[in-house]
Amino acid sequence: MTKELFDLGIIGKIDRSALAAYCQSYAIWAEASDRLKEEGLVIMTTNGNLIQNPLLTIVNRSRESVRVFLREFGMTPASRPKVSVIGKTEKVDPWGAFD
Repeated sequence: MTKELFDLGIIGKIDRSALAAYCQSYAIWAEASDRLKEEGLVIMTTNGNLIQNPLLTIVNRSRESVRVFLREFGMTPASRPKVSVIGKTEKVDPWGAFD
């Protein structure tokens, strides 16, 4: 994904922290989602009461964070046209004309 975003001129070295935060949010979402599938939406407390699994809150918050980063990087259909491209300079091989 980073290679594609870089090749499109959407990210550069300066975006490393934002990309790392996106990756961390995604990893949290993925792990919490997997555990939620195993444990279920509702869990029983030590008192025997049924409550919403706290993992659901983690899944929802991290998913929202991922969604924000997806928009920032233009990775949704609606946000793609709004993202500006970093000006890239084309590397020219000065000896290429002699091949």
